[in-house]
Formats: sequence, C-alpha cells, structure tokens
Amino acid sequence: MSIIIFKKLFNIARKLRTRFLILFDFPSLPSKYNKFAFYKFEISFKFWSFICKRNKKLAKFYTKENIKYDKFNISDITFDFNNLEISSAKDIDFPDIFYKTGIIIFKNFLSQETKEDYLSLIDELKNYTFQENKSVLNQFGFSNNRGIRFDYEKRNKNVEQNIYRINSKRFNHGEWKICRNLVKSFFGKDVFPKELMLINTRSNGIEDECQSKIIHIDRYLPVIKMFYSPFSIGIDQSPFQYIPTSQLIDKNYKDNIWRTIKECHFKKQNCLPESDHYYYHNYSIDDILPITCSENSLIIAATNGLHGRRGFDTENPQERWLTFMEFYRKFNKLSLLLSAFK
Repeated sequence: MSIIIFKKLFNIARKLRTRFLILFDFPSLPSKYNKFAFYKFEISFKFWSFICKRNKKLAKFYTKENIKYDKFNISDITFDFNNLEISSAKDIDFPDIFYKTGIIIFKNFLSQETKEDYLSLIDELKNYTFQENKSVLNQFGFSNNRGIRFDYEKRNKNVEQNIYRINSKRFNHGEWKICRNLVKSFFGKDVFPKELMLINTRSNGIEDECQSKIIHIDRYLPVIKMFYSPFSIGIDQSPFQYIPTSQLIDKNYKDNIWRTIKECHFKKQNCLPESDHYYYHNYSIDDILPITCSENSLIIAATNGLHGRRGFDTENPQERWLTFMEFYRKFNKLSLLLSAFK
C-alpha cells in the first residue's frame, strides 16, 4: 500500500514540476482568441521585445521601417563552407545577409571524414529499423542501448516517417563544434539540445493536405532552427519553404500575428480547413522560396519568419533525410532576460 501511495505522490510532484517549468518556457504564440488573450499578448510582446532589443544579435531582427519585400533566390543565400575563412570553431558568425533574409545555406558543410561518419550512422539506422515491428513502434516508440530513441509516424495516406532522437554528444566533433558555436554566438550561451532529431520521410505518391505543410511562424520573438541534409533535396522531395524578410519585426508584425490568430479561430469554430498564414502577413504565394539544396548542406532559418514544408508533389517514390536542431527549449525566459544584460 505504501508503494502505491509513494507512486501517486511521485506522479503528482512530477506534474507540478512540469507545470512550474512551463512558466519559464520561451514565449509562444497565443493559443486562444479573446480580449484577455489579446491584452496578455500585447503586454507580453512589448515586454519581451524590449528585452530582445537589448541583445545585440536579436536586436537585428527589429526594424522601424516599412519592410520592402525584396526578392531573393537560392544563390543569394547559399555559401560554400569551404570558402569561409575560419581559423577555429569559435571564429564564426552569421553572414550579414542572414539578418536580412532570415535564412542561409552552408553547402559542403561537413568534411569528408565527418560526413562519412554521419552516413555510416544512417546506414546503421536503416538496418536497425528494418528489423522492428512498425505497428508496435507507432504506439509505444522504441529505445535501444546506444542512446537512440525511435518513433514511426504515418503522416497521411502516402507519407510516413522514421524519427530517430539521437544523443547530441555524438555530434561534438569536427564541423559540429562549429555548428554549436554558431548557436552560441546567436543566443549568447550554449543551448545546443540534448537530442537531435534525424527524420527519414518517405512518399509513395502525391501528398494529401496536412498541418505541417501550412506556412506559419513558430514564435513572435527571434529564434532559429537548423537542418542538416546529407543528401540533395530537389523540388519533388518536400523541401523546407521560407519567405525571406518575413522574420523582420516591424510595426505591423504584432498586428499580423493577432490577425492570424483571429482567422484561425474563426476557421476552427466553423470547421473550415486552416489556410496558409502568409495571407494575413500581406505576402502572396509567389513570395515563398523552396529551399532546395545540394548534398551535405546546413540550413539555418529564423522561424519567427514564415515557413513550412512544400509537400511531395509527384507520384514517383521519394525520400528525404534531415537532422533537425531546435534551441528554444533550452533558451527560456530566464536565458532571454540574462542575455539582455551581458
């Protein structure tokens, strides 16, 4: 009996701890549409924007000018990593154009040795997954003794994913150290995640509509994500999509977000499908740039800008491998406050 009571108390303590930690989460978008939510968002936006402007890197996302929606193509945002003058892993920063466009690509990112190590990991995972029961994995997930957690998802009729969560200690050598320092230079502290998500997405036909294809923003404050692609990604392989300059925070940015919340609330209330959010930020479909890339490319995107996934648009079988790196889980409100006074 005492064991049962202990387990209940332990679960209660764990839930309270989780709810307490949520208070420190990086500021997120409003989840409701009402007057209280509006005033809360208004105050939160002004306060945290004031804090962000005291951070030298994050301040570059704010502008007092009306943004001119310049056109960019892939060549404008692609840099050959081999041509960068880097004397050490600490000697690197984002090119200036990143703060203008919100997205850059480093091609030829990993050296041959580091890339081969990465590809051997993929070969290992391919063989490992093949032996497992996917229907069981879909419900319960799977862990092995090599620091890799595995989940299987059926995204829609023609698309499925294997998701590998890998201990980031495995990515602590060679160019991955440079990747870590890029993150540190942006946030002002080491916020590299404990786990990286290596996602293998496969398609057997034209993809149905789904939530992940909607063009959206993640946060209303400056934040980045990184994606490493070991193989080339073409237009038919569901590339990441981005609207350059949409990450810049001008006088209309907050109002456009609330307008999006309002429209999404209306459609949900009336059981209507959710549409792309760029309409509410005064962009058009022509402004969307598919981020195709060559093999061995690192993509860095400011995801407070409008982004999404193109989707698989061909009947031919396609496959894509991407490593996802998210940082706002370790960069919380306390981190943001401290970064403003350095």
